[in-house]
Amino acid sequence: MDRIIYNIESDTLRAGISSTGAELVSLYDLTNARELLWQGNKAIWSGQAPVLFPLVGRLKTKGFVYEGKRYEIDIHGFARTSEFSPTRQIKNSISLTIVSSEQTHKHYPFDFEFTVRYTLDGRRLLKEHIIKNNSGTDMYYEVGGHEGYMLPLSGDEKMADYYLLFKGKNALHSFNKDDNVMMLNEKSTVELDNGRLFLNMNFFVNDALVLDDEAGKTVELHGPKTGRLLTVSFADFKYVGIWTRYMKTDTNYICVEPWSSLPDFAHLGTELTQKIGIRRLSDGQSEVLGYSIDVS
Repeated sequence: MDRIIYNIESDTLRAGISSTGAELVSLYDLTNARELLWQGNKAIWSGQAPVLFPLVGRLKTKGFVYEGKRYEIDIHGFARTSEFSPTRQIKNSISLTIVSSEQTHKHYPFDFEFTVRYTLDGRRLLKEHIIKNNSGTDMYYEVGGHEGYMLPLSGDEKMADYYLLFKGKNALHSFNKDDNVMMLNEKSTVELDNGRLFLNMNFFVNDALVLDDEAGKTVELHGPKTGRLLTVSFADFKYVGIWTRYMKTDTNYICVEPWSSLPDFAHLGTELTQKIGIRRLSDGQSEVLGYSIDVS
């Protein structure tokens, strides 16, 4: 089945959202006539902005255990490859939903309804994740984002000319990872230049920088000529990943990834309920976790 692209608009922005994965595939600045979202390149990274659900990141055994039973599930969960159905659309907003099925039960034991809602309000894109538990028991889940922002915007610029601004911070403290990219219970210090993290590829030798809420709840992306391009604000999320694929040349995108929880730690077991940051939702209850992208 071919994916369907749904478009929503404000007076100054247009967003395209795919039925496959409820993934943002375009964030176009109508005022400045420029695309802000990475447009994909299979030789580098074919994703653009996958939605992470019901789990975030790598699992050290490529699965987890719940109530004595093992479940296998891909990195970042199955939502990113699932076909969503639109449940509401108006000019500036769309909601897309998946529900649990016999197929999802092979990888994840709970009954759920999962909706991703995008709303454009002026120069802000609000992305909300709405999770409802229909399991008859407590449900454990994780959710996150993975937007890749396109760089550079001018032909004579390099990625290293751009930076992420962590206001009021002198340094970041990123979780270390082992050789299998599993999380370690220790951190390394990343020094900042007046709050600025210039996008040097060497930061990503061993995958993403993974930060907790010590780093703050907003990240700004700045360009050498354009100044501030956008601001990602994620008050509902405890963690954020900063990532691009490590290569010897520029990849031309940077991901800012709000996460509710963390990938697997090397020293912990595989029991779902013991994962760091795992969220528990009572039967019949729902909750909304959102973040916004403000285009400057």
